[in-house]
Amino acid sequence: MRCVYWICFLAFCLLSAVEVRAASIYVPNSSSKNVSVIDTSSNAVVATVAVGKDPVAVAITPNGSFAYVVNQNGNNISVIDTSDHAIVATITVGLKPAAIAITPDGSFAYVVNQSGDDVFAIDTSSYAIVATVTVGSKPAAVAITPDGAFAYVTNQSGKNISVIDILSNAIAATIGVGAGPCAVAIAPDGSFVYVVNHSSKNVSVINASSHAIAATVDVGVEPYAIAITPDGSYAYVSNYSSKDVSVINTSSHAIVATVDVGREPYAIAITPNGSLVYVANRSDRNVSVIDTSNNAVVATVTVGTSPGNGPTLGVAAPHYACIVDETNSRLYLIDETSLNARPVALFLESSFSPQSIVLTIDRMHAYIADSNSNAIIHVTMDYEGVYPTAVATGSPITVGVYHSAMVLSPDGNYLYVADTGDNTVYRITLSNHAVQSLATLGAPPDNIGIDPTGNYLLISVPGNGTVEVIANPSGFSTISSVPVGTTPKAFAFDDSGNAYVTCSGSHDLYKVELTSLATSSIALPGTTPSAISQMVIGDETYCLVVMDESSTVNLVATPSFTVISSPSISAPATQIIVNPDTPSVAYLLQPSVSKVQGIDFRTSMTSPVVGAQVSTHSFPIGGGCPASGMQLYVINNAGGSVSVYTTSGATLTEASGSPITGLGNPAGISICP
Repeated sequence: MRCVYWICFLAFCLLSAVEVRAASIYVPNSSSKNVSVIDTSSNAVVATVAVGKDPVAVAITPNGSFAYVVNQNGNNISVIDTSDHAIVATITVGLKPAAIAITPDGSFAYVVNQSGDDVFAIDTSSYAIVATVTVGSKPAAVAITPDGAFAYVTNQSGKNISVIDILSNAIAATIGVGAGPCAVAIAPDGSFVYVVNHSSKNVSVINASSHAIAATVDVGVEPYAIAITPDGSYAYVSNYSSKDVSVINTSSHAIVATVDVGREPYAIAITPNGSLVYVANRSDRNVSVIDTSNNAVVATVTVGTSPGNGPTLGVAAPHYACIVDETNSRLYLIDETSLNARPVALFLESSFSPQSIVLTIDRMHAYIADSNSNAIIHVTMDYEGVYPTAVATGSPITVGVYHSAMVLSPDGNYLYVADTGDNTVYRITLSNHAVQSLATLGAPPDNIGIDPTGNYLLISVPGNGTVEVIANPSGFSTISSVPVGTTPKAFAFDDSGNAYVTCSGSHDLYKVELTSLATSSIALPGTTPSAISQMVIGDETYCLVVMDESSTVNLVATPSFTVISSPSISAPATQIIVNPDTPSVAYLLQPSVSKVQGIDFRTSMTSPVVGAQVSTHSFPIGGGCPASGMQLYVINNAGGSVSVYTTSGATLTEASGSPITGLGNPAGISICP
């Protein structure tokens, strides 16, 4: 219980939902990796701005022109131009930045680095770090006096406050407060400093001139944030476990109202006219709007995931590429920021040869198939601490003989395995790792897929020229054999209950209507269609098919089942990676020439933008993008390396530090979004 408490505690102090220009509230959404901009006149989200990893705090410059967003697991600051919501700078700071405040003249930003026990001073004109100030243990929040003379920093493990003299960037005082100080606010006239003590369930009121404790005000359970009205009359405190907000009269230091809000309220911001209070509710993924005239909730605004929340209980995993190494029998994680490849699990069985990996929806578990045994290894991920770790959990799961493909059900409850060794399809219930044989096929299966509803499981059987369709695979009701073309290979699905199957032997594409199992087909230009993926262009879904013996791709309109265009690329491709953030952009792996090439259908479906080829450092066999779509990882099977690229439409640029070498024989990849 103590561990859970401290993780939750650390999470809040990072939060600030901050106002700008009296018209907008900026809410950082930690798990969504973006910032929601709420128009206070309509209480509607008017913009969503993608930022870095785990945004947890925001500060607005006094002129309202820029928003500084703290990205805790990115160790950087995103600077947003509030006029057009463009990112104009990214500033590297210290370890696990948690909070930020800007001086009243806008000249400097002070950033609290939680794991560094220090504060960085940033010159806002040059974005340069001009000073580093060592403070107390686990600093969590910062506020600057209205005259710009001092910065007050809460030290949550030290039960005290560090006061920084901004002129000299030296510690001017250390003030003892309650247990777990996690938030701080200063009265508009600078007379009093209000400190939220999470563990003590109260607020310390400090006389700014004498540094003496003037009052201690009991509030709700697990208080996390505080904001003071512009006239200084009231302080609003969010109480995480009480699901409410305490309203303190600053003259009497008494609680005058308690306002019920959403679940796990974290951040608070008040409009410049003092009429509205905005409270970010982490679990409900929304913001409660309180009218200060009567302390009633007058609106609720839906925003992103974990608004105003740091990484809590390891659920908000940072971005990593998870790669299994067949030769070294290891699981590697590659940090997208540093591009460091670190082994996080060493499988001691000398015969273990990992071939593929599937991450669960919450990214807390991985299932790794071994090509040398009849086992699947269950790995538990731990994202706490400076760098994640992973350990093999329990005994290996005995399944079949040789696993050709695995797929996770959309609800995350089941893992389906196609086994070429015994021609069987298995279902693993992830809650207890029970294994059940669903069907034995007449020939080895090649690929496995599941439709978006989870109601139909498809298995391609190239030797028979069939697709086996299992209805209701979670309960297993029926299996049907559907004849298609020669050598069926890969699947894609639309949202209308249809599956699409590439048939490399007959050079065509089959459409299977899943409820009736009726089929139709179209011939495809080029030879040997292999990979297929779903794309979204505008509001429509399309299929992109690549040909692995000709330099052709085919864009197929799924409603009409017709080929829209067949653009040429520079070399035959075997795999498609669709950008998850921009699903009208894809990247094509070309192992015969060890290249990768982008293609962008956003401006034209008939004449897409085809990017230049870039090197992948020896026989690319797989890859993936994180949810942001800003990077592409490609595993080079023959080269023992991973290539990393930054993406911009069809343009790929190899990242500094790429390729990542030292892997023996990378065989499978999965991305922590």
